[in-house]
Amino acid sequence: MAEFDAIVVLGAKLASDGTSTPALRRRARHGAALLNAGIAPVLILSGGQPVAGLSEAEVMFEIALGQAADPERILLESTSRTTWENARFSATLLRQHGWHRVLLVSDAWHLPRALIAFRAAGVTAQASAPRAFDVSTAGRLRNVGRESLALPWYLMRVLVSRPPR
Repeated sequence: MAEFDAIVVLGAKLASDGTSTPALRRRARHGAALLNAGIAPVLILSGGQPVAGLSEAEVMFEIALGQAADPERILLESTSRTTWENARFSATLLRQHGWHRVLLVSDAWHLPRALIAFRAAGVTAQASAPRAFDVSTAGRLRNVGRESLALPWYLMRVLVSRPPR
């Protein structure tokens, strides 16, 4: 029996020409590897923001196929524009299928905020991050800096507003 009902991979910004960025490739490959390892029966790729006609989820789908992931076991959530929306829209999809236990995939610096959003949306989630060997020290500092500003905002949002259901 699989450990989780689903693996949810969070998108990352696409390049200006609509191609994948290192973060998007890292996350999609990690999610596909977890699916192929039998961690969960289904992979949900979450991310909108179409560039050149393709959403983050659609670009991740192609990456997952390149990792030998079974297309019949992949669902796309291709309308979200933020982590908050990733959580809200994915939670709706999860509830429609009766899935509750989720392994959430994103970069390590993004996962604390993502877990807050998913848990606020009523999703029981654990985290898994790919190794980020391709990120420079400056890039890591920029990402951690961004998250250090965004995390308190999400905490406040959960405390003073309705959960993103």
